[in-house]
Formats: sequence, C-alpha cells, structure tokens
Amino acid sequence: MILALRLARYAPTWAVAEAAGLDFLGTEERERLGTFKAAARREQFVAARWLARQMLIEQRGGTPADWELGAIAHTPPRLVRGPDPVLHVGLSHSGDWIACVVSALPVGIDLETVTRPRKVAPLARQSCSEEEQALLATLPPEQQLAAFYRMWTQKEAWLKQRGLGIDFSLMRGLRVRDVAAGEPVNGLGYFDATAGLRMALSAELLQRGPGIEADGLSFVEEGWWMEQTAR
Repeated sequence: MILALRLARYAPTWAVAEAAGLDFLGTEERERLGTFKAAARREQFVAARWLARQMLIEQRGGTPADWELGAIAHTPPRLVRGPDPVLHVGLSHSGDWIACVVSALPVGIDLETVTRPRKVAPLARQSCSEEEQALLATLPPEQQLAAFYRMWTQKEAWLKQRGLGIDFSLMRGLRVRDVAAGEPVNGLGYFDATAGLRMALSAELLQRGPGIEADGLSFVEEGWWMEQTAR
C-alpha cells in the first residue's frame, strides 16, 4: 500500500535541510555523502534523505533524527531505524528533481528526465530484449527516447523493489504486459510532457491513482503488469 508519493525540486529541499543542520544523517549516509565529489550530487543526496524523513514524520511522527536510512552504494535505501521500522522508502533523482515514496510494502521508484539527447540503440542493447529493441527501432527518432525511458523506469523500479541495483541481464528478461482498466497492476507509470519527466513505481497490491504532490505538474498515469520471463 502506497502511503505517500512526492516529487520536489532538490535545490529548495537542500536549502531547508542545510539550514536545519545535517545531524539527522546516519552513519552510512555520512559515509556515502563523503564519496561524492560534485556539489550538486551531494545536495541531491541530502535533499532526498531530508524529503524522505519529512514524509515519514508526516505518516508516523518523530523527528528527522529518529529515522535512519541505509545508504549502501548501488542499492536502494532501506529503513534502519524509526518509530515504525516496518515501513519502506523509495528514492530517485534526475536533473533538478527528486522523488520519494513511502509504502507499507516493499516498493521501487525510478525517475528520469527524458529531454536530454541520448543514443537509444546502445542503451537498449544493454537493458532491453530483442523484441523491445525491434519495437524501438520502428519508432520515429523523436519518439524513441521517451519509449526507451518508459521501459527503463519500469525495469529499474522493479529491481529496486527487490533491493537490487542495476542488473542488465535481469532487465533484459523482464516483460511488461499492458492491462485493462480494473485489472490488477504491479507497476504504475507517470509522465509529464511539459517537464519531460517519467517516473515508475513497482510494488505489490498497487492501486491506481495514489496521487502525486508535484509542484504544479500534471502527470498522465498508466498501469501495467511486470513479469520476469528469463534471466
């Protein structure tokens, strides 16, 4: 069950976190923060961790320091300690934005900015099945990137739900089945063409329309069923 889902610009969130002091960060988070050389990456990291704590406090109370999140590189965050330690948190960031979800069940989230030009074919060879690569190749060039990121966010969210980092062999074996209205879904996608943002959620017992607090943006929502067909 999704309890809260939010999208925010990282710069103002970082400013609030910095003004409050960084004592709320746990041991793993401090160690991870020390590995980042770029100031923007450090600010994104702190902003995301602050946003997560604010959402957890809204759901279950406490203070920022009462909630401790793990921060092992290349893996999604886990809740180490807090007033309700059975909750689950998902974080993602892209460009100027950070996304956070709080759930009663394991959850994965991925956010991507789709406006930056990228060569789709090499990316698709790493993470997409041959069938998916063929489908992308049939699309006009101006549509390929958005279609690729739809697939990518779906698959990365699925991996994060299971506590995994990027695994290309697993990603190539994942298949998405579009579902009709009223059918069960284990994936939800959101797209805002104006901002060029695409986001995906992966969790069991998902319900359409959890609602996004998103700085005035208007997202189109879609649901699907993700399944693993091969490794």
